[in-house]
Amino acid sequence: GNGASLNEYLSEDFEFVGPVVGPLDKYQFIRAYTGFKIKAAMPDLKENVFGWNVDPMEPNRVWWFSRSIGTHTGQFGGSIGPTG
Repeated sequence: GNGASLNEYLSEDFEFVGPVVGPLDKYQFIRAYTGFKIKAAMPDLKENVFGWNVDPMEPNRVWWFSRSIGTHTGQFGGSIGPTG
């Protein structure tokens, strides 16, 4: 995911809230996500996002699952070297 495409796909009121991170607004999320340089670290990354569900109690909240497979051959997040 590059910042340009994320900016296009996320709404202005986008908010990311994770178990140990957040809340992040759209621009904070884009900076954080693109800063990891995931595609450079794992050029063969195959992403699998599935199970999209709208929260029945909070219709502006969406839940999903993500499982990715890749080989760690490059620098990750600026400080973690390849592990193979």
